[in-house]
Amino acid sequence: MQIDIAKEEALVLFEWLCQNSEGEKYIVDDAVKCVFWSIKCLLERELVEPCYENYAEIISKAKENVKKNYGI
Repeated sequence: MQIDIAKEEALVLFEWLCQNSEGEKYIVDDAVKCVFWSIKCLLERELVEPCYENYAEIISKAKENVKKNYGI
């Protein structure tokens, strides 16, 4: 299966997965945890932005642009 998403969407999703992969709030069982980790790893291999010094700024702009693109 292949899922195509915009780079900014991938960044927002990656950031969310990083923030929530350790918490119990969204992880209802071990299968969900495995899927989260798998997606996070896939994104981690593709994205270089998390290594940039201005990553926080990149994420902030990505979130704004995603909302703008969805009319929010």
